[in-house]
Amino acid sequence: MQQACRLGETTRFQHPRENLNLADPATEAGANVLTAAVPKIDILINNLGIYESKDFSDITDDDWRRFFEINVLSGVRLSRHYMPDMLARNWGRIIFISSESGVLVPPNMIHYGMTKTAQLAIASDPNLSADAMESEYFAKERPRSLIQRMIEPEEIANLVAYVASPLSAATNGAALRVDGGITPTIV
Repeated sequence: MQQACRLGETTRFQHPRENLNLADPATEAGANVLTAAVPKIDILINNLGIYESKDFSDITDDDWRRFFEINVLSGVRLSRHYMPDMLARNWGRIIFISSESGVLVPPNMIHYGMTKTAQLAIASDPNLSADAMESEYFAKERPRSLIQRMIEPEEIANLVAYVASPLSAATNGAALRVDGGITPTIV
């Protein structure tokens, strides 16, 4: 957070006319600061997340809580705030950037995978007007991928742009994949 604050101050100095808000939506107080500063939006992209590799027996209760607060509740808090206005206007999109780890949970990242599964479940609520993007970045998995390379950020951004547009009006509650074909499923 300190690094983000320093970056924010530098950005404020370089672009004094821009409306810049630094808040930590992983906390209830931070989410309240953000939603007070920006009370209405058209598109919410929940992309906040952390991960770490840790054996199950080494994951503490504090680790479980921290992962759930950051990876899940940050998006829940913001979605809960913005959704009613989106529904009243009959327009708005909520997008969760998830991971294929929500479907194929890595054995050394159970706590991370649990949060990504939760994001997929939240986005499937038909009243939420939300979708989840499953993306995958891990270089060690590339040999199993159909494209045999890392996914480029632009490839994920292209799907986000589609889902955020009116072109995706019939897409809701979907778990859309940008995973290079690594997830062995037809559903």
